[in-house]
Amino acid sequence: MTEKVIQNNANSKYAINKYQYKAFDDDNQLEPDKPTLHKPKQMDSYESQQPQNECITHDEPISQNHAETLLKKIDELSTSLIKMEMQMERQQADFNARLEEDKKRAYDDGFNAATTEFDSSYKAKCDDNDKMLSSSIKKLEETASNYETKMTDIEKELAKTAVSIAEQVIKKEVSENSSKVALSLVRELLTKLKEASKIKLKVNKMDAEYLKNALSAESKVSIEEDDAIQRGGVIVLSDVGNLDGNISSRFLKVKEDLLGDHD
Repeated sequence: MTEKVIQNNANSKYAINKYQYKAFDDDNQLEPDKPTLHKPKQMDSYESQQPQNECITHDEPISQNHAETLLKKIDELSTSLIKMEMQMERQQADFNARLEEDKKRAYDDGFNAATTEFDSSYKAKCDDNDKMLSSSIKKLEETASNYETKMTDIEKELAKTAVSIAEQVIKKEVSENSSKVALSLVRELLTKLKEASKIKLKVNKMDAEYLKNALSAESKVSIEEDDAIQRGGVIVLSDVGNLDGNISSRFLKVKEDLLGDHD
């Protein structure tokens, strides 16, 4: 609360008069060419004896009630100013609070929007990467499949080449040593006919003499010449079963096992 200039208990010590303005009448206007001389106001004996700080005289004195009314209005004005200041402080605090809320809301909205955009972008990139990965895997699988197909073709070609080489080697061996080849086949086939009591061998006439000499100790074996039998080959007939030891037949079986065809 604002402190009063003159306290109520000190009003009796002062003579407070209302200040008034006085105007000059037309008749009393000063002439421009004549300077006006003011005589100092002569103080009476009573006024000269009063202390200067305690004597404030005016034409019309202000009543004590009027002074108290003025002081009261000053107090009310001070109170109003204080209330206005407090109200402004509250409004400023409310404004700051709303500003912080708006900042937080704007930050949250921006963060959420950025997160959504990032998630969408990240998902799109992941989808693209998945598509690229799937495409790469598909290409690798196709390449692997083509590779396996080529390897199978190569294996077949190698088998065919091996069979062809073997055929040439066998033909050469048979042409040079057909009797030995026939004897080797006969010994192999006889191991499968140990239970037989009677065995007949049909061989090419070019191999017959050699086989008779080589198998002379085999009493249950007889040899018969047959021009239908290829050189180096043999057909075995027995009481427990027959075996085909012809070179062409055996080679055809091996070829079928390797190549799976009947060429």
